[in-house]
Amino acid sequence: MHAEFNTPEQLRRSLDQAKIRAKRLLKQLHRDDPSESRRAAAQFHTLKRFANQSDEEILHRSDSIRLKDALNVIARQIGFRDWTQLKLSWEADAAAREGFDNGTGRTDINFLEHSLGGFLHNWWHTYEEAKRDLTENGGYLLCYREQFFIADRGFIRAFGLDPDDPDWEKIGFDWVHPLDPAAKQRLLHKAEQVQLQRRSREQAS
Repeated sequence: MHAEFNTPEQLRRSLDQAKIRAKRLLKQLHRDDPSESRRAAAQFHTLKRFANQSDEEILHRSDSIRLKDALNVIARQIGFRDWTQLKLSWEADAAAREGFDNGTGRTDINFLEHSLGGFLHNWWHTYEEAKRDLTENGGYLLCYREQFFIADRGFIRAFGLDPDDPDWEKIGFDWVHPLDPAAKQRLLHKAEQVQLQRRSREQAS
């Protein structure tokens, strides 16, 4: 689920609201009312560690369930893999119109500048994790500040680039460590032209 944040205050408020939902879920799990606690337990089936357990089994071990588990449940309900992915994605949206450094000492293209809606990305703390995801599941490995994410064809197309451009295959679909630096430069030039055209349209409107 996509969200846009124009100010840090909006980001903080949205994260706080998600945390409140998680705390309420945890509280509901420990209520004396069996129907209430069972409804709460059922929501934890979305997590891998509870997927094969009955509601009764989850309730039996409810004392071992922590806030971090409830946060992961809420994140999955919103449409993210876990709380970490939700937080990283929302923080990226909040900072989406800022420039960023790609780790090489120069400002790279900002694929998130225009906060394209309707796209969920797999966010990773390290390049190694993102590369493994790319190898196993495909996609386009991109970066934002010190984080890495895997985008799909729809996102690339919505940004304004051709997902079937041969240069993507030449760079190994890896923007961070491209197999062919010259191919990345060609893609970078196209991406910069897309952003310039979009900004011109925005200024004219």
